Amino acid sequence: GDGVAVGETSHYAALDATDGSLRWERRDLEGAENYATPMQGVLRGGVLVAGFSFIAPHTYGFDPASGETLWQRDGNRLAAPTSDLVAVPDSTDVVVTRLGGIVERFDSATGEVRWRGNVQAAFAPGRPLIHEDRAIVTTGIGEVAAFDATSGEQLWSTALPGDRVLSMGPYRRNLLAVPSGPARVG
Repeated sequence: GDGVAVGETSHYAALDATDGSLRWERRDLEGAENYATPMQGVLRGGVLVAGFSFIAPHTYGFDPASGETLWQRDGNRLAAPTSDLVAVPDSTDVVVTRLGGIVERFDSATGEVRWRGNVQAAFAPGRPLIHEDRAIVTTGIGEVAAFDATSGEQLWSTALPGDRVLSMGPYRRNLLAVPSGPARVG
């Protein structure tokens, strides 16, 4: 399309990508008490899916033309997204990681969860990679895990060598962190 969604919970908007003009805006979503990080949304199945960390509700399905809320995921702000939302090819589904090490696939049209898996870390902030029939995620403690993209069954998990911590700017120690998502190399 020729539009782009940007912003955060106190002011989320869609702009025309050709000239920057405002298409719609939302100022009625929950304001964050401290901060809310918008995760990169995805347009899937005619629905703009957007996620915001550390608030509840935290995951929304919007009409991309009007900004109207089609569905929202209520719930514990401690289950909010920690990664960008990633489209699953040949489906209307989306994969995201959430606080608590949750890896989740859900339907963009309804928000209905298809499956939910877990990694052994509080954060899995890297953008998930959908590669063939697998959803691959990384954690802030150096774990890389693959899930069957259809069933959610964990296929494997491996720890990279060395000490790992989540890279958080001034809190980073002299250790190698793995917060970035995996990338295809061949």
